[in-house]
Amino acid sequence: MMNQYNPDTNFQRFLMVCQCGPNYLSRLATRALRKSLHERVQRDFDEKISELKAGDICIDLGANVGVFTRKMAEAGAVVYAFEPDPETFEKLKENVGDLSNVVLYQQAVGAKNDRVLLRRAKSTRNGSMDPALGSSV
Repeated sequence: MMNQYNPDTNFQRFLMVCQCGPNYLSRLATRALRKSLHERVQRDFDEKISELKAGDICIDLGANVGVFTRKMAEAGAVVYAFEPDPETFEKLKENVGDLSNVVLYQQAVGAKNDRVLLRRAKSTRNGSMDPALGSSV
């Protein structure tokens, strides 16, 4: 089981409180908190990856472009990767489609069998945006 990431500092405690605020403040606080916890989360993830053995099963929900899918697969696990965004799914196929122990699904995963609307972020000022950074259901 992954660790609970409780705040280490007063700044992290402040950010956790701000996450419950208005949308703009909440998004900023969430981004800052993720950045401040990134090293700890990455270390724990790498530790879990090192424990994987051939034949273990991993499920990657919201696989995005496959960074973590690839790490789990290269450790020997069979990985079931789900990514609903069509453009991001194409990048996922390009990045991990060569791995025989990865099974790809262009689907969202939820608590019940239903259809949901995939929302995509508006384009940036130059008309381009990485869809992997702006889709949600």
